[in-house]
Amino acid sequence: MLLVSLLVLLYFWWNDLCNAKAAAIPQTWNVLKQCMESRFVPPYYQRDLHLKLQSLKQGDKGVEEYYQELLIGLARCSIHEEDDATATRFFGGLNRDIQDILDYKDWNRFFPIVSSFS
Repeated sequence: MLLVSLLVLLYFWWNDLCNAKAAAIPQTWNVLKQCMESRFVPPYYQRDLHLKLQSLKQGDKGVEEYYQELLIGLARCSIHEEDDATATRFFGGLNRDIQDILDYKDWNRFFPIVSSFS
């Protein structure tokens, strides 16, 4: 039922957009995404995603699950950073006992960290 309601809402939005003027009709996928985002995504959504990513901790998740959640959060926030910055972010959210183990390991690359706990 929710999907049907969403489709009806999109249908009416699209008709209104097309009836406004022909120049307002999006001609590319990126423009359409921007139009839909500005209409349907609340302004606080990005802020909430960034806050969630900033406070992300491993907790009771496994290392691989925590790593996947971190990557998903970075993608949703459209954050593209160097491996060193991602490794630092990853390390900071790990449980303290795993951080202590990594303190004694010599790791220069980020990905061997994850594989050593999988």
